[in-house]
Amino acid sequence: MPARLLTTDSELIPEILPTDSRLFVSGEVADFLDIISRALRVVPAKESIPGTAHVLLEAKPRKGGTHSHLRATGTDGSITVSSVGQDIEVTREGAALIPGQKFLTILKMAPKDTISINVVGNQALLRSGKAQWRVQLAPGDSLPSIPDISVLDQVEIQRLPFLRALKSAVLAASHLPARASLMQVHVFKGAITAMDGNRLHRAHFSTSDDALNMSIPLSTCLEVIKLLESSSEEHVLIGSSRKTMAFLVDTDYIVSSALVTDFPEVEPILVRAGMQARYEFTVDAQELKSAVQHVRVNADPDYSAIFLTLEHSTRDGQFLSVRSLDQQGNSAYEQIDVTWDGGQDTRELCVNHRNLTDLLDCFGDEPVSFKVGEDFQSVKSPLLVESDSRFTGLLQQMRSDYLT
Repeated sequence: MPARLLTTDSELIPEILPTDSRLFVSGEVADFLDIISRALRVVPAKESIPGTAHVLLEAKPRKGGTHSHLRATGTDGSITVSSVGQDIEVTREGAALIPGQKFLTILKMAPKDTISINVVGNQALLRSGKAQWRVQLAPGDSLPSIPDISVLDQVEIQRLPFLRALKSAVLAASHLPARASLMQVHVFKGAITAMDGNRLHRAHFSTSDDALNMSIPLSTCLEVIKLLESSSEEHVLIGSSRKTMAFLVDTDYIVSSALVTDFPEVEPILVRAGMQARYEFTVDAQELKSAVQHVRVNADPDYSAIFLTLEHSTRDGQFLSVRSLDQQGNSAYEQIDVTWDGGQDTRELCVNHRNLTDLLDCFGDEPVSFKVGEDFQSVKSPLLVESDSRFTGLLQQMRSDYLT
């Protein structure tokens, strides 16, 4: 498909010099707060890379059929977030690097609903009502370089399905730096996959074999979710290469560096779990989630374990008991309905209640079927969940003797 404009008005950037920086913009304080706050989401509280404490402002006046706008761009050296304010009046075109947090503080204390920013040389003058602030600016070359994303291979996909899949998959991504290869999600063949070593989530966003094949770092996923949730656009444009990726919705975008470690091969894990699964039980997703929330109060804080026991009685027929127990002897219990193919046999499963809750959050008001194989003394069978080809989950059991 033809490339769309993903650049950061780069023709302005060489002009950002202490003696040449100049722009004049004015508008509602709320509009400035919005775009600068978005840019600051990735700006580190403590500057570790020179220039990352600054936000790049680029002002474009109204020309022909285009609206005047102000773009704010922030970066931590790895992730770049850029947002556009369309309702800001541009009197003088230009660009400048501003100290982001200082500007944000000034905007929050502005006495009036409107404010103007006048940049000349290495100084900015902000006025709101009878108050004014003079702020010294940094040289233009202080900002770390932003990758040229106009050369990336680009794919346009539907925003909402991609957002839903990303939110479901990212729950299973690892947060441990020691597992760097798992601190990302993998996008391939219309699905997003994540795992942390104890669980795996795969959520589908497209039935077609899209050209997307990329791994998105966990920190970037969180920013992309915010970007997609803040938009009402139908589509998102995604560009990727081996080292760089970009996400564009309307005029806002995120640019990120890829991790240097590849996402591991997970297909053998899913195939093995499917081949080992011999039993299946079905419960209402929300009913099980509610029971877990009730009993987890007395789950041991060091292990976060709960027990799921498939049982049968003459009076109640088949049922699932959900219980918890900690090292002080505190316990909780709740019984819910279940359908399973194990007849009158009893089967006990031990899982992490946080991981199980995250898994159930991927479902609505619908029955969920878990498949499980035989347990052995040293190896516990994982729980496999598949839902109409749109979601696959794998949850590893825990040792049930953690209290001994």
